[in-house]
Amino acid sequence: MVLETPNNPAHPVFAFAIRDGVLHPGGCDIRSLAQRAGPGGFYLYDAGLVRERLAALRQAMPADVRLSYALKANPFTPLLRLMRHLVDGFDVASCGEMAAALATGMASSAVSFAGPGKDAREIAAALAAGVRVVVEDIGEIDDIARLSRELPLARPPRLALRIHPPFALKQAGMRMGGEATAFGIAVDEIGAVVARARDAGIDIDGLHVFAASQSLDGSALGELHERTAELMITVAETHGLHPRWLNLGGGYGIPYAEGDRPLDLSAVMAGLARACDRLRGHWPDAEILIELGRYLVGEAGLYVMRVLRRKRINGETFLVTDGGLHQHLAATGNFGQVLHRSWPICLPEHLPEGIARSRGEPERGEERVWIAGRLCTPLDVFARRIILPRIMPGDLIAVCQSGAYGASASPNRFLSHPPPVEMLVG
Repeated sequence: MVLETPNNPAHPVFAFAIRDGVLHPGGCDIRSLAQRAGPGGFYLYDAGLVRERLAALRQAMPADVRLSYALKANPFTPLLRLMRHLVDGFDVASCGEMAAALATGMASSAVSFAGPGKDAREIAAALAAGVRVVVEDIGEIDDIARLSRELPLARPPRLALRIHPPFALKQAGMRMGGEATAFGIAVDEIGAVVARARDAGIDIDGLHVFAASQSLDGSALGELHERTAELMITVAETHGLHPRWLNLGGGYGIPYAEGDRPLDLSAVMAGLARACDRLRGHWPDAEILIELGRYLVGEAGLYVMRVLRRKRINGETFLVTDGGLHQHLAATGNFGQVLHRSWPICLPEHLPEGIARSRGEPERGEERVWIAGRLCTPLDVFARRIILPRIMPGDLIAVCQSGAYGASASPNRFLSHPPPVEMLVG
């Protein structure tokens, strides 16, 4: 029997199939998947949930807006092969990501290469591949001009300017605008960059703004799209640019902690539609796109660990697992969070009662526990004093919302444990 429970605002595990109290991501019994993965923490990504998220987003988006997937969120190869058929392009930030994107068969014209620290080798590789280079510094123009002379390029460089926005989205996990960051080109420096490009005979036909990440405020994100469109219009008119490629960024978040509400996508899309109307009034034939990562794949992923030991220390119960921050840094709160809040955690063999909570008092058969990883550092803690049914060594623990910034964003070589197994199911 599949347990039917709404996922808004229910615990995220109920987005997955549950049969007879056992989680079945992608239709597969999690106990069998754990056996296949072997010892150590492992990741599961449910392809069906990814498809559902993309279908819902496509239905809500303006029809003429394109969608780019940011590989930094999750570059797992089978997942990229799936995304190749669901999105319109890829955003990359290294030669490794670019190679992975192109290996899926995605057209080079649909790949953009951003990042504040691109070196000449990376720029040369992108130019040779026909990938769009998102320029973030005047020095990149000099490199592009020199490499265009030296390399036998099959086509002229495809370039965009990344604008450092003078505004920020305050309710966001990370901000890339409105304050000093390394991203993009300040508005008062754009004139010098454009002049340098024109002196070198280089055509810039794109604009890119990415102001924030991990926001759950739909109205604020919609307004951000509108402000971004106005900024692009002002910059283009001021400097005589005629863009054919306009990347409005993203920043759409997913709920992680108790009390987080899912993003109101309708509010975001209303602002995006207004932004597109403004841009179409200036450039009717321009390609307009948004760039998303976490929002597309984050909720489709699970990180699964086994309990190795139960310990009592100073009156506290610790469940020590075979996982750790070396495999999932973000879930331990060590990926830029100021205040650590436990991610949604469950016992995937004991549902629906096996849902962790942080409030209230333990009921009969429950206990208050810490969940720690296996590493030799006090930072390796997934949860503090959460309430769960009593479990024993060998039982599984799953961390939800783990489809983005998990395995590839963690220090896999720390303490020389093996990297986690990853699986795409369904």
